[in-house]
Amino acid sequence: MPVEFKDYYQILGVERSASEKEIKRAFRKLAREFHPDVNPGSKPHEDRFKELNEAYEVLGDPEKRRRYDQLGANYAHGKNFTPPPGFEGFGGYGGQVDLGDILGQFGMGSGSGRGGFSDFFEMMFGAAQQGANPYGPSAASSRAPQSLDLESVLPVTLELVAAGGGMTVTHPETGKRLQVQIPKGIQQGAKIRLTGEGRTFHGHRGHWLLVIQYRPHALFELAGPKPNDLQVTLPVSMVDLALGCQKQVPTLSDAKIDVTIPPGSQPGSKLRLKGQGLPGSANKSRSAAKTPEAGDLYVRLKGTVPKVLTPEIKALLEALKPHLAP
Repeated sequence: MPVEFKDYYQILGVERSASEKEIKRAFRKLAREFHPDVNPGSKPHEDRFKELNEAYEVLGDPEKRRRYDQLGANYAHGKNFTPPPGFEGFGGYGGQVDLGDILGQFGMGSGSGRGGFSDFFEMMFGAAQQGANPYGPSAASSRAPQSLDLESVLPVTLELVAAGGGMTVTHPETGKRLQVQIPKGIQQGAKIRLTGEGRTFHGHRGHWLLVIQYRPHALFELAGPKPNDLQVTLPVSMVDLALGCQKQVPTLSDAKIDVTIPPGSQPGSKLRLKGQGLPGSANKSRSAAKTPEAGDLYVRLKGTVPKVLTPEIKALLEALKPHLAP
């Protein structure tokens, strides 16, 4: 009984002499373009994707490709194919191409709505082989837990961590824009899970995990025994260090705090402002009655000297020099 001939080389757009690497590259490019997850609800794209899968199932496996090539190049794609006399099919092939792994390398499962292979494939290799194809249910259930979740680093500003709030993120594979809520005080390295926004495979959906990473700040840096402690450097003249003074210190909330610098303070010494660092992370508190502990702000005193000395100031410093020796 005649069936429609499938020219798998034509489907993938490669020459019959194409290398394994060229075939894989062609499949990746076309599969990304016609993947149903990129073209939801498009029957033509879904059908084209099935055709690509079938072509790569054959040409991506050296044994199946060798047997397919035995037919020669005299058949036209889409035309009726009548098996040659004595033809009994090539069933029982041993190799198998893992389409899920190939697609997973550029962030796509081999996914839902793929259906079975064509009558031509069944005639060539046996319908029973479809039960072992790499996008069948058994393969999906065994491979999905390892491949469906995505993980990305999410840079956030210290101001956003201090206040909490929403930000927009762009999915790295689909380009979809999503709104994400950043919890107040979330710690660096913590993960936010976007349920169902990972890869898809045979109807299963993974999650997208966003790993929090603090952006570098112009004034503040992480420092201190607690993960939410901050440090700011405060320039102070040598005279003010020696005599003591009042200074204003910036905070993440844009408010400034008055601090007293004791007389005789040394360059590099630190003042601790309790509770003025990043807020405590609420997700670390198991008790609703317990308020998460805020971090502290450490003020590092940086001694400064004038870059230009007038003769009068220089004379005064020379006079004070014996009294300032350590």
